[in-house]
Amino acid sequence: MLNNILDAIYKIRYSPRDEKKKNEIWQVLCKDFLQQYVKESDSVLDIAAGHCEFINHITCRRKYAVDLNKRVIQHANKNVRVYVCNASKLPNELSNIDVVFMGCLLEHLPSKDDIIKVFLEVKRVLKKGGMLLILNPNIRFSTSDFWDYFDHLTPVSDRSIVEVLTSLEYLIKICLPRFVPNTIADRLPKIPLLVKLYLKMPFLFPIFGKQMFIVAQKKG
Repeated sequence: MLNNILDAIYKIRYSPRDEKKKNEIWQVLCKDFLQQYVKESDSVLDIAAGHCEFINHITCRRKYAVDLNKRVIQHANKNVRVYVCNASKLPNELSNIDVVFMGCLLEHLPSKDDIIKVFLEVKRVLKKGGMLLILNPNIRFSTSDFWDYFDHLTPVSDRSIVEVLTSLEYLIKICLPRFVPNTIADRLPKIPLLVKLYLKMPFLFPIFGKQMFIVAQKKG
């Protein structure tokens, strides 16, 4: 039932101006940080793509987006293949993916069992040596206000995610417990140039960062 009212919730939470700012911030995040983990020849899958801020801005050969809400179709660029489905049951035709990205997904899943199911599905569609990129709120650093949103269900930390990924035989390549703030309401500068400067100064991450960034590799 929650999925049926998500559009209404997000319209209340984010104004058109907020959505524009989010898109601008994601453009910088992709170009100045996330692109280093994605080659131009890669096939990339964005899980819980939402407004497609990541998959639209990342440069790669093949683009795929998955989301439960059909609104994703409206936001995806023409070169993005869209699937409206559950992340725990990805289409069989998705396979041999180079990079899977999930941004702010895990806290929306109903339980830790569901998180495990998603990680197993990601492992299934990744090619050997493929990478999983996770950007997600970290319960160790997020304030209680962040968890007061109605659709935020399962808080996790960098430690717990590293633990479960390792148990599922992923190889942890990078773990930043603190990377960027949680939302555009936080203190991260909203002007693209200032965001670019922030990303070049990692000593600021422990001050402002509330989201973890993890890179995990499917063992070959």
